[in-house]
Amino acid sequence: MNKRALCVVREAFRQMEAFQTAFSGRFGLDLSQALVLCALREQPGIGPGDVAGRLGLKASHTSKLLGKMEERNLIRRSLCKDDLRCMKFSLTKEGECLLREIEAENLEIPEFVLNLL
Repeated sequence: MNKRALCVVREAFRQMEAFQTAFSGRFGLDLSQALVLCALREQPGIGPGDVAGRLGLKASHTSKLLGKMEERNLIRRSLCKDDLRCMKFSLTKEGECLLREIEAENLEIPEFVLNLL
């Protein structure tokens, strides 16, 4: 292992934490919630398992995220017609507006992310 690898990872975490704090303060949601908005715009009507898979999250965490976002009226839940146990999620107008607001903002991307591009 590179002797500096751990220090580089520590710096990456520090930069992401600062970005997350600023992002959350500005938009009132965390990055996971913002990524859910992106996933639902890219593929409306997907189920919680698909959301979890797209974002690399555990099902239990995804369920909590979706519940909080539904309470804030950012997403809507609908039942599948042929299987009432099946749920699908999509953006509400409020969710679409917030996502457009985030995208219109001139966000300062953490330096380590820019170095990956």
